[in-house]
Amino acid sequence: MIDISHKKSTLRYARASGKIFLDKETISRVKNKTVPKGDIAAVTRVAGIMAGKRTPEWMVFSHTLPLDWIEVSMSIEENGLKFTAEARTVWKTGLEMEVMTAVHGALLNAYDMLKPLQENITMGDIKLEEKSGGKSDFKG
Repeated sequence: MIDISHKKSTLRYARASGKIFLDKETISRVKNKTVPKGDIAAVTRVAGIMAGKRTPEWMVFSHTLPLDWIEVSMSIEENGLKFTAEARTVWKTGLEMEVMTAVHGALLNAYDMLKPLQENITMGDIKLEEKSGGKSDFKG
């Protein structure tokens, strides 16, 4: 791990997103809430939040930090679903890994729930969209 004991705590924010690509029939099932395993939006929200909170358990160099707020949302797009994770904390280091982990958690749970309906599911376009606080800000 990197020693961050000398850093000052500041308000930090990060947002990341990722997509799961689906055919029109599967998207229709998500919209109509007829997926056999349940409500994709509700399950993936909780899964993403849980994943973000547990980031240090599987990211080797990630610091354990207090999450003051984390949210995961899903939007339906023409070619699939987009998951967005946002988080805030007042701490010494950023939240990039937490929001990226939250997106991955949501994507993997969506994949698991949708794999009985479609075989050729792919995921991608996973990226950090914005971060602020500390010494450097980023808007992608």
